[in-house]
Amino acid sequence: MSFPVIKKSLFYLIAILLNYSLCWCQIKNTSPIPSSSRQMILVITNSFKASNGFLFRFERDNANADWEKSGDKIPVIVGKNGLAWGIGLHKLYTTNTPIKREGDRKSPAGIFTLSSVFGYSPVEKMGSLKIPYIHVTDILECIDDVNSKYYNSFVNRGKVENVDWHSSEKMLLSGIWYELGVVVDHNKNPIKKGAGSCIFLHNWAGSADSTSGCTAMAPSDMKDIIYWLDASKNPILVQLTRQLFINYKKSWELPELREGKIADQARDLRKTLREAKFSKASQGLSKFFKEFKNYEICYKVLGAMVKLRCNRVCKDSGGPPFCKIRKCCQKKGIDGCWECDEYETCEKLDFLKPIHEDAHIKNLRQIRKLGTEAFINGKRYW
Repeated sequence: MSFPVIKKSLFYLIAILLNYSLCWCQIKNTSPIPSSSRQMILVITNSFKASNGFLFRFERDNANADWEKSGDKIPVIVGKNGLAWGIGLHKLYTTNTPIKREGDRKSPAGIFTLSSVFGYSPVEKMGSLKIPYIHVTDILECIDDVNSKYYNSFVNRGKVENVDWHSSEKMLLSGIWYELGVVVDHNKNPIKKGAGSCIFLHNWAGSADSTSGCTAMAPSDMKDIIYWLDASKNPILVQLTRQLFINYKKSWELPELREGKIADQARDLRKTLREAKFSKASQGLSKFFKEFKNYEICYKVLGAMVKLRCNRVCKDSGGPPFCKIRKCCQKKGIDGCWECDEYETCEKLDFLKPIHEDAHIKNLRQIRKLGTEAFINGKRYW
């Protein structure tokens, strides 16, 4: 074979490989969540019609790292008429579910960036915010008139020559609701007339409140979120029904919602002890209380409790690396014990009997029968 023929063959081979690798990369990353996002607020409701739910916060170090829960879950209320698909970073894959419209009193479902926060106090009194802040004044309005060129935008009335709207949210006249809030970037770039406007996370006056499309929570929780948000981490809001969360969890690479109260509390206590530099304090206290001589052991035990959390199934390295059950599942290539025909007589599970008797066997039967997601949302035997 001559050199020109070899050269031409190599060229075609490289072109095929490049095309294959490009296609593979496009298929691999199907999540609408930007790789640059390292903070997530996740709101889950029971259905499209439900008007209350729970909010969870997550952080990650980079796009390849797991989402880690930050803080406790927070009770919230959404639109009086529930949820409807909004316009954000996601694509609308179905038309069989409600679509967000102006005035429908529904909160938008989907994925949205969170680019700024707002409040009644001047910025100099807000302290160490890590995200752009909008000072709410008596002339600041959010326009919800679909015929206005300012639709779904903040406007300072005193700085506009032609007031072309007949309806707006007068931010300063909203009592405690808009005393603190987060702007949800719904229906932006481009703005679609009539697709919903002025969507925020904000305070509630009480859990019996209702909103016209925002997501509200206790003022203390709202304040925590305001100071937690960090613009450099490109925070996002993911707002879904529980069924949508199950449907898109894998393709959107959403975090696990399994709750581990002991692991969470151990993590938070370790953080508090570190911040208080309690290790040094324990050395002094040990002169008066002999128990403090074991402080470092106690701190390590708390660390072991943090590792008790299972963020993934055993096969995918969920749970602590020293777990014999995890190693067994990985060896057999199964997600968990419920897929094994020997779980009812397995000696590796015997350590649970003194604590839970046969509850773990009943739970495994339920998982085997119903599946993991249905089990998480249903009855458990401990």
